[in-house]
Amino acid sequence: LQDGNTVVATGTGGQLHITFHTQEIIEVSYHFDSVPVDETLMEASRYITQPASSLVLDQPIVITEENHAFVLTCGQSRIVLERRYASVSLWYGGILQHGGRVGTADTVLPDYQIRCFTKPGSPDSFGRFNFPLFSADEFYGLGDKSGSPNRRGRRFSMFNRDSLGYDAANSDPLYKSVPFLLRINKEDRVTCGLLFNQSQIRLFDLGRESPYFFSVEVEGGPYSYVALLGENYHEVLKNYYSVTGFPALPPLFSFGFFGSSMNYVESDDAEKRILAYFSTIEKHQIPCEGMYVSSGYLKSPDGKRYTFLWNKEKFPDYKAFLTSLSKRGYNLCMNIKPGILTSHPWYEELKEKGYLIKDQDGTPYEEFFWGGEASFIDFNNTDAKQWWKQQLKEQYLNHGCTGIWNDNNELELEDFALEAYKTKSLYPIKMAEASYEVFKEAQPDRRPWIYSRSGYAGLQRFARTWSGDNVSDWKSLHYNQLMGIGFGLSGLPYFGHDLGGFFGAFPEEELLVRSC
Repeated sequence: LQDGNTVVATGTGGQLHITFHTQEIIEVSYHFDSVPVDETLMEASRYITQPASSLVLDQPIVITEENHAFVLTCGQSRIVLERRYASVSLWYGGILQHGGRVGTADTVLPDYQIRCFTKPGSPDSFGRFNFPLFSADEFYGLGDKSGSPNRRGRRFSMFNRDSLGYDAANSDPLYKSVPFLLRINKEDRVTCGLLFNQSQIRLFDLGRESPYFFSVEVEGGPYSYVALLGENYHEVLKNYYSVTGFPALPPLFSFGFFGSSMNYVESDDAEKRILAYFSTIEKHQIPCEGMYVSSGYLKSPDGKRYTFLWNKEKFPDYKAFLTSLSKRGYNLCMNIKPGILTSHPWYEELKEKGYLIKDQDGTPYEEFFWGGEASFIDFNNTDAKQWWKQQLKEQYLNHGCTGIWNDNNELELEDFALEAYKTKSLYPIKMAEASYEVFKEAQPDRRPWIYSRSGYAGLQRFARTWSGDNVSDWKSLHYNQLMGIGFGLSGLPYFGHDLGGFFGAFPEEELLVRSC
């Protein structure tokens, strides 16, 4: 059955939907009768692929039947849908790009490309995709991952973790999980992208379990992916951006030299230290665009960091301080965190207004955070998002600050029963979107300058990123460069690293120089 750009195949126990967004962007979605549709997960999928709604298919879809299979042809793309097991093989330009049979006639492996595992009497379920793996296959992408840019032979968890002092060669997971995989096979002339457009991806196994298949596990349903085709990886990445959003171009000044160190703002004489830094810069005529202002300005006398509450002992008149630096031509990117500590002076007010992510009983959910127990701003709540944007304006934008640095936004919820757990991977994007919007509303003709430590597919349309709290050693310097390649091949073209490292021993002079 064809309905517009979508072909629906109905079989025992469910349906398979194949949607041609373009001839090179094809969505495959399995709907099982035994897995109820979760509207929260459906909305999350729509949010990830929201830019795809403007795509136009300019080629007809031709459906034929041959050798126990349906064949769908659209331009250079050809899909063979095997009738018995609903297995999909996707060809482009006459070359098999994705799919086919797993293993050989002698291997005991499932013929189904997707299997659904359900618990009797429980809505909990997960699906497992199994796709053929060939000897020359290489895999790139997945976001913030350690080790080599080629992910072949490894298994990766797909949730975001605050990973202070991580091993850049082996640690997993890290800060960002991007469910976009770029498959390259030079021998077979394959270049194919796969975007798993769901918010609850469990893991990717890229040949660690078996030399015959790679697999992806997904919680909830329906289970879908978007195949992204093209003549080369540039075209595949372009099609990925067409689905998840093109990167927001940062302002030109943000590519210049900036001061950045926690030591400036952690100390009691923070204001004096910052002013001394800029005086030194000016004295020696060193080109400098400004400073990344870390969270020490929010550190109260009790040692806690209270979101939006400036330490008045360090900064008696912070508004005048910010304004004066802005007038001197400096750009300030302000660190902010979405966790509201339960001891925060505003906590009860935010609780009363319903601006915090809720537990199952309707009270604010509490989770571990830097500094103690905290609840988190609910960016899915329109009023809460608006309140956050208003605070960004009042505390920063109105006093000349030109950048927002979203930090500690991994949202490591551990209660599976929470409604917010289903979309926790999208949390850093929603936070970045709020920051992006407030700048565009205040200055529509200027490019917003947004950083985010955590992220998922689509982060690039609002923010740039960096490799988090790396270690001050030569090993991290080496592997951070490889991680940067992984960022770029995950659709995150604007990225950086903490020069000389963030955690561990003070960097030696040569390490610091080499990092620059």
